[in-house]
Amino acid sequence: MDSAYSVVGLAVLLMAFPLMGSCGGKGCTLIACANGLSINFVRQSSWQAGTWDIVLEESDARVGSCMIELPESTSSSGTSCSGELRVDVSSDGSRIDSVYTYYDFTVGLTNPEDSFSRTVTLTIRRSGEKVTQSTLEPNFERYYPNGPDCGEGCWQATVQYAF
Repeated sequence: MDSAYSVVGLAVLLMAFPLMGSCGGKGCTLIACANGLSINFVRQSSWQAGTWDIVLEESDARVGSCMIELPESTSSSGTSCSGELRVDVSSDGSRIDSVYTYYDFTVGLTNPEDSFSRTVTLTIRRSGEKVTQSTLEPNFERYYPNGPDCGEGCWQATVQYAF
């Protein structure tokens, strides 16, 4: 009797196998998608030793901020972030490679189409003194990690920034 159940179970599993990982027969994967903005710092020589504070704002509302001590200690993280901002530090802890946020920049838009832009302000301070403040207008585009026929997609933008 147990072998009969095993055979039936195996047959059901084999019939279901081709459907696994598909989305309506379209071969969709299940990769997560989140709205976001990445700012990549392209002139790495700008990062000197000290305490750095990075603030990102949109329409006078703080998206988030990160404070980090460079060079970053390998024994403990000297990074403190608040809001929806995160920082990526180089593997040797000597510089900041990028900051990113999963903040939803579509809030307030009535009907985003294929792309849209938002105005954000990036402020960077070192040891309390302003190093740079820039107004950026990233162009957000629809991103479909599972394919255009598999789900709603999300809005993402990347900015290359030198200071």
